[in-house]
Amino acid sequence: MTSKFLNEQQASDYIGQMHGLKVAPRTLRKQRSTGGGPKFRHFGRWPVYTTEDLDDYVMAKLSEPKRSTSDAGGIPGRRRGRRKNSTDIITNDTTVVAHHKASATESASAAAIRR
Repeated sequence: MTSKFLNEQQASDYIGQMHGLKVAPRTLRKQRSTGGGPKFRHFGRWPVYTTEDLDDYVMAKLSEPKRSTSDAGGIPGRRRGRRKNSTDIITNDTTVVAHHKASATESASAAAIRR
């Protein structure tokens, strides 16, 4: 059986109607270039989606059912921990070691950057 192809707006509407989740057309556009979005094809220059690929995308993004926020497992697609700030690495060895418990190699590379 051949699937019906949906454009960006239709794909966003489909996810909302079929799964009750909001995914903006702009998010689909961004994910086409950065990754992490549903599979798509091109019809000429226009991206199109199948309902099967959109369903797979939604299921891949959903976590397992939880009873508490402290249940094991994180949010799919999210990284845990503190984000590195570019100044943390460049400022001095103490900052690198304090924030990231850096290895000797990282401390040496931070020192080399300062030179």
